[in-house]
Amino acid sequence: MRRFCGLNPSTAFIVSLRLFRRQLVSALAAALVLAPVAAAAQQTDFAGKTISILTSGSAGGGYDMYARLVSRHIGRFLPGHPGANVKNVVGAGGFAAATRLYAIEPKDGTSFGIFQDTVAFAPLLENAATKLNYDPLKFSWLASLDSFVPTVISMTGSPFKTLEDIKQKEMTVASTGAGSTSFYYPKFLNAYLGTKLRIIAGYPGTPEVSMALERGEVEGYTAWCWSCIKVQRPEWYQTRKITVLLQLSMDGDPELNSWGVPTLRDVLKTEEQKQAAAVLFGGLQLARPFVAPPNVPEPTLKLLRDAFGAMARDKQFLEDAEKGSMPILYGDHKKVEAALQTAYAASPEALERLRKATE
Repeated sequence: MRRFCGLNPSTAFIVSLRLFRRQLVSALAAALVLAPVAAAAQQTDFAGKTISILTSGSAGGGYDMYARLVSRHIGRFLPGHPGANVKNVVGAGGFAAATRLYAIEPKDGTSFGIFQDTVAFAPLLENAATKLNYDPLKFSWLASLDSFVPTVISMTGSPFKTLEDIKQKEMTVASTGAGSTSFYYPKFLNAYLGTKLRIIAGYPGTPEVSMALERGEVEGYTAWCWSCIKVQRPEWYQTRKITVLLQLSMDGDPELNSWGVPTLRDVLKTEEQKQAAAVLFGGLQLARPFVAPPNVPEPTLKLLRDAFGAMARDKQFLEDAEKGSMPILYGDHKKVEAALQTAYAASPEALERLRKATE
């Protein structure tokens, strides 16, 4: 109290109290400034951590291959250089992986996943067969590493040679389950193009589907992208073991276009058909979407997104992808979110018609 010598006790107390208040306010202000910085530092520190990458595909399938590709490289682009491992959460056409990522996995940046693009659009088509426990618009979207053209295929030697053939005679097609592309696509084709596709559900992923096709358990498949077939079953491509009946894309693949394989643009005639296709096939440009749980802290989310952008331009990463015959067509989170916003802006009438068609 030396500094208050000469003041009476009451005056000294008041002055001391005012000084204490000023010091307390300053200390609180400093704490408020430093707290977010400290929190951000914790949220963005990956040193000593291991990232889990969930994939909805079974081992050896396309989604699994991309998940493992990213697991080998993503740590180089994050502070602390964390390790990464892949968790296969198969089943229900990607919904099992999406639900786990949404509700169970940690929201600190140490877990993200990859699953079918239709998982993001499924609420637009929700019906009794698809009980959803997540909101795609609340996910923390990171990037997409490819875009593709799904195809309707049959085995060469089968009676199904053209689109007209599957309008005249029933063809059995494999599916991973309700709500997946392999479920919605044949439903769409039956409703809007008059095909006769009978869905056989329960296959975990494309490796099992390909075996089923070779064994004759099913006669066709409606959700395998053309680039995926060439990577995963190159002998089918090289020996023309399959026949491509239709491209499920408005513009198609240049190679298949040169072979004269029809596209959706060629076969969809009415405005209603085109609107329905815009919703159902709107995710094709998001063929390999990577996504983190909701509510990941913004500093951490930015690091993850920046890491994907840097990785997609990295020579070592691209060489590894090329070695595995995995095309890289990078789209940032804004592109993913824009596609979702467009689809979710569809009119209620158009959505209701499409829901009924794909039940």
